[in-house]
Amino acid sequence: MYNVWLLSLCAALTVALQGMFESFEQSGEDVVFLDLRVRKINRTTSPLNGTAIVRVPLGNDIQLSMDLFHSRLGNNQFNHYPMKLPSAGNCDFIKNMHINYKEQLTLIENFPGEGECPVSPRTVEVRDYVFPSEVLPAIAPRGLWKATITYLSMDLFYSRLGNNQFNHYPMKLPSAGTCDFIKNMHNNYKDHVNQLENYPDKDECPISPRTIIIRDYVFPSEVIPPLAPRGLWKAILTGVRSEEVVMGYTLLLTVSDYS
Repeated sequence: MYNVWLLSLCAALTVALQGMFESFEQSGEDVVFLDLRVRKINRTTSPLNGTAIVRVPLGNDIQLSMDLFHSRLGNNQFNHYPMKLPSAGNCDFIKNMHINYKEQLTLIENFPGEGECPVSPRTVEVRDYVFPSEVLPAIAPRGLWKATITYLSMDLFYSRLGNNQFNHYPMKLPSAGTCDFIKNMHNNYKDHVNQLENYPDKDECPISPRTIIIRDYVFPSEVIPPLAPRGLWKAILTGVRSEEVVMGYTLLLTVSDYS
């Protein structure tokens, strides 16, 4: 998921900060359709209005990650802000909202309950929602801010007879933001990452444009659990931005007894 929030931040008096919504953008609507708009009333008030339509149940396997970008001059020239915000499952995200932003949630109609997981399909109403400036830390830099929310997901399919008749395999693999995915590869598959030329560094975020070289890379059989069913497997890795698929890879793999 990739959502763009543009938020202007300025000083109010000498000690407090005021945040104002500038815009909200999303493309795609297969899973969640966010029809949200910013309505500017005056120079100091710009509430958010619209609906969020959840089309399918959303479980905790949907992992959300957020990156912040800052434009000091407010001219849309953004730099990635070096503040790490932990990824969270969709249900954990909802629970955190209830715990830390309970008062703000009372202004949103039909928001999911704290313990509801998966989140059932629904329409959430947002009416004249003014950005809660009280949540801003006092030391936050002034200027224009952009937040992006992303996720990566993987699905597994299994063909027992190896005849390309696949069934979805009921194993939950948590989604993750791109940078968290790269970091996990370094933490858990370091020996294999070392075989890839020009692979992103562990803490590089965002990942810069590059060419990665793969030469004679043999599948690491040691990562396969002993109880994995023998047969033909298909893994689909999907990168999504605003519910729009921006990259997709399919890998076919045969699992058999070692001889």
